[in-house]
Amino acid sequence: SSRASKKANEWQKMIIICNGPKVTVVLNDIEIINANLIDHLEKARTNPGIKRRKGYIGLQNHSTKIEYRNIRLQELELVTSDN
Repeated sequence: SSRASKKANEWQKMIIICNGPKVTVVLNDIEIINANLIDHLEKARTNPGIKRRKGYIGLQNHSTKIEYRNIRLQELELVTSDN
């Protein structure tokens, strides 16, 4: 399979959409995550964020230099399905 991330020192484009417990992540136009957190509640003891539906947004990296640009936040109207 192909790799979604670009080489080091190239800008990455990431879109994160959270719709209630449904989370989609698109990296460089490739969907890499499409999950419903409800399906993972058994992990809540060690990963309490699985239960959260609102809160702070944090940017994080581990031990190497990282830069961010063009960060945009947009509140979307909650979309529900009848299924």
